[in-house]
Amino acid sequence: PSPSPGQMGTPTCTSTLTRAPIRTPTSTQTLTRIYTPTRTRQMTDTPRPSATPYPTCNLSITICISEFLPAPGSAIDWDGNGEANYRDEWIELHNASIEDLDLHGWKLDDRAGGGSQPYTFPAGTKLLAGEYHAYYLRDTGIALNNSGGDDVRLLAPDGTVVDSVSYEQTAYDVSYSRLGECTGDWTTTLPPSPGRANPVATPIPASMSLYLPLIQRPRS
Repeated sequence: PSPSPGQMGTPTCTSTLTRAPIRTPTSTQTLTRIYTPTRTRQMTDTPRPSATPYPTCNLSITICISEFLPAPGSAIDWDGNGEANYRDEWIELHNASIEDLDLHGWKLDDRAGGGSQPYTFPAGTKLLAGEYHAYYLRDTGIALNNSGGDDVRLLAPDGTVVDSVSYEQTAYDVSYSRLGECTGDWTTTLPPSPGRANPVATPIPASMSLYLPLIQRPRS
């Protein structure tokens, strides 16, 4: 949830009462003047709230893995380079917040401690507010295990795992899609949609669900 704006302090106003100094005549004066202390009230202007706006709050950034395709076949050229092959694997990220996100230093990875080398996003890489973007094997070098038993992970620049999902074996050209905006479960029943919002899921008969691969919920 986004942080609530801070509250401005209410200024307190006080008036001060000061005493004028008692002046003593010097010994050279021929006339004795008696100076009566004058009690005066010094008023201060009543402070008014300034027009300073509330402090700017750091809006919550929500980014997640929204879809991935680990086993491209030989019929569909997913990355549009003119060839349909194993390099058409892709991992899609979604920025579900209302602010653009600088991905410099963020990482995509598969299984921790094994598999491919993590891919670090270079300087100048941005994921716009509301954007879905597919990152292909040809660019990231992240080769997901086609036979399953692998992970897809998104790491912040400090190494914190922001999102992670484990998957089992899947058929060719079938993607794992997340239902909802970074909050729902995973399914393999939706048509792949790299770079676009995932289609709305439709209920499937229970008899069909028995044959769907097991998908684990994202690990926190």
